[in-house]
Amino acid sequence: MWIRPEVHPCQRSRNDIPKHEKSDYVDLLNMVQRHTRCSTSYCLRKKSNETELKCRFHFPFDICPKTKLEFEKVHTPGDNVHYRAKIVTKRNDSRLNNHQQLQLQEWRANCDIQVVIDHYPCVEYLTKYAAKGLIAG
Repeated sequence: MWIRPEVHPCQRSRNDIPKHEKSDYVDLLNMVQRHTRCSTSYCLRKKSNETELKCRFHFPFDICPKTKLEFEKVHTPGDNVHYRAKIVTKRNDSRLNNHQQLQLQEWRANCDIQVVIDHYPCVEYLTKYAAKGLIAG
């Protein structure tokens, strides 16, 4: 059973943590990589053509006993059939973000990692990110 640490793991310097201290990794997972719950004030959204609310981050994920490659049919104008490849990684926790341990422990903040195997979604993501407006604050 995990117990919340007194000091948030992101406040600790990587240089001050013993190399083989497993609790640091576990604390980071539970504090910054876990999507604990969905709520309308944070992530639950309804698309205009749908009736039910869904998490915009797609949580909870399906449990997956082994990593696999899936192909999703993509609708295109005309009669062309295209498929988008997606890697579904091994997962035993439906609410944990994809991550890489070394990067997480060095960066010490949320890290969402996805393998790029199809350049179209990558270009789509970068375009959407670059065109994002600044939030007034």
